[in-house]
Amino acid sequence: MLPPLLNTLGFKCNNTAYRPVMDAMRLLKKYADVDGKTRFYDAGDEAPMDGVVRKDWREAVVAEDDLPGDFEATRVVHYAAIR
Repeated sequence: MLPPLLNTLGFKCNNTAYRPVMDAMRLLKKYADVDGKTRFYDAGDEAPMDGVVRKDWREAVVAEDDLPGDFEATRVVHYAAIR
């Protein structure tokens, strides 16, 4: 649902305090037309965290390792843990 929304709406902001959010929006829009099987951004793309993801949420959205090996089988449990 997000890709069609990003392709429809235009986002602009001159306030430098919101630059990280605008950078994040630009990255999401870049991948809006990529098929749903692509799971990772290109190595050169950096997802902005400061000013976008609250520090108390970082551990939930950033990990040094890939998804757990049993993620597909335990998806519901993992999603419930981040609610």
